[in-house]
Amino acid sequence: MGKIRKELRQEMQLILANLDERWLKAASVEVCEQLTSHFEVTAASIEHILVFQPLRHGFVDLTSFLIGQIKQGRRVYIPCGSTNKSSFFEIEPEAIEGLALSALRVMHCELLVDAPFTVANAQRTAVIMPGLAFDRQGNRIGWGKLSYEQLMNRPGMGKAQKIGVCWELQFLNDLPASTTDLLVDWICHERGIFATGAERESVASEGYGQPVAGNDEIL
Repeated sequence: MGKIRKELRQEMQLILANLDERWLKAASVEVCEQLTSHFEVTAASIEHILVFQPLRHGFVDLTSFLIGQIKQGRRVYIPCGSTNKSSFFEIEPEAIEGLALSALRVMHCELLVDAPFTVANAQRTAVIMPGLAFDRQGNRIGWGKLSYEQLMNRPGMGKAQKIGVCWELQFLNDLPASTTDLLVDWICHERGIFATGAERESVASEGYGQPVAGNDEIL
């Protein structure tokens, strides 16, 4: 199974590295619209958003979504410093206006408010994370470093809503699952947003689960 997962990682990285820049820009807008609809309806009670912005070409640009959520009064946090650092700091509303994705990637602390995210806020938090592949059960294949898994395994973080963000071509029927896999509650791509696994069952009675259009420890 390890060999299959490794081959899948390599295949997806190659595909993403060769995606057309114009397509990426247009499809990113569609993903942001799907996420916005989700937060207006299904995730209206969310107050805090932790966002991972990949450094690699080929991934979703969430900048317009972040701008919209901050304007709606939600607090948005990104990792400050290296990608391996697990402290999340809030983006200033003034800093996000007109901010390019490349600036977010640099993650300069001067762009951020000195207000780190705490686990005490987890039940009102959504964690938006990329991956190399997802399936309908919520399984996710990342880069094999387990950084997201370590974050979500912290006491209290299980209460946060986990949203995987990808392209439709990364959304597969079944993945070779691992005991260390991080299961996401929702998967969003340019064609829709879907509840997965147990989350699908818990919201089915409310009409969701189909594509949606349009402790105090510091981490």
